[in-house]
Formats: sequence, structure tokens, C-alpha cells
Amino acid sequence: MIAALLFVTFLLLVGVALRIRFGIFQWLYIPASVIAGILGLAVIQLAPENVSGTTEAIATTLSDWPNLLIAVVFAGMLLERKPTEHRENASNVGREALMVWIIVLGQTAVGLLVTWIFIQPFYDLPNSFGMLIE
Repeated sequence: MIAALLFVTFLLLVGVALRIRFGIFQWLYIPASVIAGILGLAVIQLAPENVSGTTEAIATTLSDWPNLLIAVVFAGMLLERKPTEHRENASNVGREALMVWIIVLGQTAVGLLVTWIFIQPFYDLPNSFGMLIE
């Protein structure tokens, strides 16, 4: 457990350092946690044979974390800022609703396209797999 926590902490620090060092990550709005996740996946998958036992133990420990951490994500969604003094008019609300629909449809379209073009030729998955990104 401690090794996995140190591994994740180190990866997140490296992700923050890479995001600060290379402006392309900031320009593309790629969070440090995503950079760290990609690095962690690469390290665990490409680990040499002499440390594969350690990386397998860390990977086994990390496999239980999503079940626990998803509660933290959804709990954070319930936090909100103090309401502002002015009232929003209907046009602001309409623009925000339109933006939400654009985002949802974009996520659906990207997920379906990636599934159809890159995933389904290699794996026998239903088309609904592309909806998981949403």
C-alpha cells in the first residue's frame, strides 16, 4: 500500500513537472493527472523482468483504488461556490444549456468514432461501447 502511494505521488509530481516544463500540455489543457496516468501505465506495462514482481504488486494494489476514489470525485461535484449577487438572465442559462448539449454530443461522437475505427476491428464489442466516454 505504501509503495503504491509513493508510486502515485511520484507520478503526479512528474506529471506536474512535465506540464510546467512543456507548454503544449497547458495549451491543450491536459491535466497533470492524465500525464501521470499515461506515464504510470507505460511504466507498469514496460517494466523489465527483474522489477515486474514489484510493478505487479503495485498494479494489484492500484486496481482497487477506482472504487474508492470515484466517491471523492462525486463528493467534490456537490461543492459549489457562493451565489453571486446578480441574477442570471435567461440568455445566459440558455447558452450554458446549449454548451452542455454540445459537450455531450461531442463526447458521444468521439467515443463512437474511436470505437468504430480503432477498437471494433480488433475486438468484438458492441457499438454502445463508444458511449462509455460520456
